Amino acid sequence: MKRICRKNIVDSCLDGIKKAFEDYYQITGGKDCGEWLWNAPEYFITVRIFDEIKRKITSSSLTLEDNVDYLLQNAGKRKGRDPKKLRKSGRVDIAVWNKSCEPVGFIEVKHRVYGKSESVSSDLERIVESLNKAISLEFGALTFYLDKKLKNADEGRIENWVKNFLRQRECEINSKDNLKIRSYYTRIKVESNFDYGEGKTNYTRFAYACVIYISGS
Repeated sequence: MKRICRKNIVDSCLDGIKKAFEDYYQITGGKDCGEWLWNAPEYFITVRIFDEIKRKITSSSLTLEDNVDYLLQNAGKRKGRDPKKLRKSGRVDIAVWNKSCEPVGFIEVKHRVYGKSESVSSDLERIVESLNKAISLEFGALTFYLDKKLKNADEGRIENWVKNFLRQRECEINSKDNLKIRSYYTRIKVESNFDYGEGKTNYTRFAYACVIYISGS
């Protein structure tokens, strides 16, 4: 059976976050007084990513907020005890299913990530443990909107900061498990006439859409 195209998943996540940002920014006033995406609820992003995936991957079915244990049962579980880091009673934001009604991947959506590792670590651990445990799962992805301010920062410094943040997360996983991990990001540029105060304090505010994509070896 044909595997899910990684590029379609990654592009859907990045495009969905950008679309969510643009929509919320315009709805709340646009360049005159529009709010950035961290003000919106997380499901506002999730639904737009969901729509993008369905548009790009028409051969698969999607579900929202599936129970983790239910997902693993349908995927087929390898022998052994279930690690606590699976958090089986919890839910995944978006699940992708093949035509045989088996889950082949899932996406965790995070909001208000300000460059702190603890804000994404538990979701990355769940993805790793799920891929190790579930037979039919091909991938897990963590996608998030990253919003931060840096003092006296130009665009090059900002981009290097984002790269380093993603690279550190890759190293955390590669040191533990025989999995493939790739990171992607895109900057969200904002046209604004509104004074957020950054000019007075020499701070630059920026936003990125990011994806950490993990697959079996």
